[in-house]
Order: sequence, then structure tokens, then C-alpha cells
Amino acid sequence: MTASLDTESDRFMISLDDSRAIAATLAGLADPIRLQILQLLLPGPLCVGDLARHLKLPMVNTSHHLKVMRRAAILDHVKQGRMVMYSVSPKVYTSGTPEFPNGLLKVGFWELRLGSPAAATNGKAGHAANAPRPGKAASAAS
Repeated sequence: MTASLDTESDRFMISLDDSRAIAATLAGLADPIRLQILQLLLPGPLCVGDLARHLKLPMVNTSHHLKVMRRAAILDHVKQGRMVMYSVSPKVYTSGTPEFPNGLLKVGFWELRLGSPAAATNGKAGHAANAPRPGKAASAAS
């Protein structure tokens, strides 16, 4: 990922190519079904039939979502005989920690925490999530 620092405005800008790659990854996740697929694949690989059964969707619809996620480089696939096994790509996924057992999804320079809601409210992340945003306290006081 390339970036430049404009000294006049002190703005950190990523390149247009990197912006496009990040947007493509986010678009690959920008659907409730695809987020459910991601959740189902975090523990390990599954085939399209197993995913379709869990999602209660026709296999053709499930296959469409998998294709979008593969094109966005979110998923990997391996053919095993007549079945294709899908898994979360190690390029975008870091396995879990005790605080965030489901791990982190890396999208560009962001890391999206995939922990349970209970994990997000405990420990350091919970404090950060509940901390006031910069500028909020100043505007509330004035």
C-alpha cells in the first residue's frame, strides 16, 4: 500500500489504486448474506452445499455470493474431487485472540474486529468503543 503525506494540508492519502482495492473488498462484504458467509467460514472451510443449508438459500444464490467474495479476494477455494471448499483468505484474516476470539479482518489499513458482542464490551476494546470521540467533549462543553 502506498501513501503520500501532503505537508501543506497534513493529510494522509492512500493511492487511487489502493482506494479501489479497499473499496472492492468492502463491496465484497457489503451484503448481509456475505457477512453471514464470512461468519460461517471463520471456524473452517465449507462447501457451497453446506453453506446453502446453513443460510437456507438455493445453491445458485449462495454460489453467486461466493463468487463476489472470491473476486474481492476475501475467500480462497480448493477443489476436492467434485466439491469446492471455501475458506477465508489468510490475506484478509488474522486468527483470534482471547479478547476477540473470531479474529481480525484486514481491509486496507483498517482491522475489523470479528469478536462477539460480549467480547467487544469487555477489556480494552470496550473502553475504546465507549470513550468520547475527539472533538465531541469540546462541542458538548461549548
